[in-house]
Amino acid sequence: MTSSATQFEELEFMGPDRDPDQLAGLQVLVLGLGTHGGGTDLIDFLHARGAQVSVSDTASASELSASIDLIAGKVTREQIHTGGHHPEHLEGIDWVVVNPAIPPAAAFLQEVHLSGVRVVTELGLFLAWAPHEHLAAVTGTNGKSTVCALVKEMLLASGVPVEVGGNFGGSLLKKLGASTEETRWIVEISSFQSSRLGLEIPRPPLVALTCFAPDHLDWHGDEATYFQAKMNLLRGPHRKPAKVIVEKNSPFVNALGSLETKPQIVSPDATELLEILEPQHISPALTGDTGHSNLELATALARDLGASNEGCRIAAEKFQGLPHRFEFVPGKDDLIYINDSKATTPDATIAALSRLNGPVHWLCGGKDKGIDIAALVSCCKSANVSVYPYGESSGKLALHFEGARQFETLEQAFHDARNHARAGETILCSPAYPSYDQFVSFEERGEVFRKLVASVTPSR
Repeated sequence: MTSSATQFEELEFMGPDRDPDQLAGLQVLVLGLGTHGGGTDLIDFLHARGAQVSVSDTASASELSASIDLIAGKVTREQIHTGGHHPEHLEGIDWVVVNPAIPPAAAFLQEVHLSGVRVVTELGLFLAWAPHEHLAAVTGTNGKSTVCALVKEMLLASGVPVEVGGNFGGSLLKKLGASTEETRWIVEISSFQSSRLGLEIPRPPLVALTCFAPDHLDWHGDEATYFQAKMNLLRGPHRKPAKVIVEKNSPFVNALGSLETKPQIVSPDATELLEILEPQHISPALTGDTGHSNLELATALARDLGASNEGCRIAAEKFQGLPHRFEFVPGKDDLIYINDSKATTPDATIAALSRLNGPVHWLCGGKDKGIDIAALVSCCKSANVSVYPYGESSGKLALHFEGARQFETLEQAFHDARNHARAGETILCSPAYPSYDQFVSFEERGEVFRKLVASVTPSR
């Protein structure tokens, strides 16, 4: 196969030059282990097939201790390089697997490019080796994980075997050998992952596109590049013409028509789907415009993968939602607490606010990615919302809301919101920004909010 650099960075991302049962003796450098063990499943897969694996990460050994413990016996201590990447780490290497969390601007990627080593990604390996007959991908800005989780539940309720992974969590590579011909594969794909699909990586035959809104502009540079990173999932070789499930009014629709290989475009029929799902019984986790949109997309995708109408209905009724996504947190007082820590963009927070009536005390802030918040500001000013900004972006937020007091931490903002909230009012943690100014992840931020709610005493 020929290789080609993606349009997003100079580095050439390629497909594998051998099958998964031909990895014995292959020298593989995993670039980026991750403090949460993000690369450990990949290392398990490579080690089990006889590859000789080494690791390079910019974090210190102490920061990576939990992940290092997970790969004990699979990678020797001598082959675990911490505290920075160095050219000698590439000596004798056949493949470099680049972790999606490593930004395109990372200086060491230029060293990798100049080395001539074959550069791959975990997603690229999976798409090259996975059976494509029952393979689907989900991408977009918000709602990807919810759609994946709901489709999984619909298929299981229909008696159809299914595996879900990718950005959703967990490596699908490890599951390739244990699947059956009837297994459905659903892979959630982020813009970081899709932008690094080289032109020799076969694309999924079925793709569901959730909503689009500006995001990750600090990574991609601008909205147009971010959009094209999503569209890159539809470029490249297809083993058969792709089918794309997307809402009629999505900005993706026009762009799909300009692709060299045009896919079949299918838009969910809300009326038909709601008749199947019995709206009066749909889970509260799927209410509101965003919930309905996710439900319609998931039902269309699940049915295409073989779910029954009854299986879709059962799953839509029983779906509990995912943690940190408009999650009601039980408190010990007379306030309503909602953990929406996964809302890392203005659009996601607008969706949360649109589901609420009555006074809302909004905890907001985090790492500023340079996204315009004008629509969010307008949404808040037209509703009964009190603003409690904290963290790196608190100053920017306070400029837009007269009288808003700035806080250094989420904890400080939480306690002030409680002091001002009255019985029956809502405290909403829907930050509209990533967590990285003060937290390792949105999950950690959400857990902190949960603990703050749990610490509340009945009397205020």
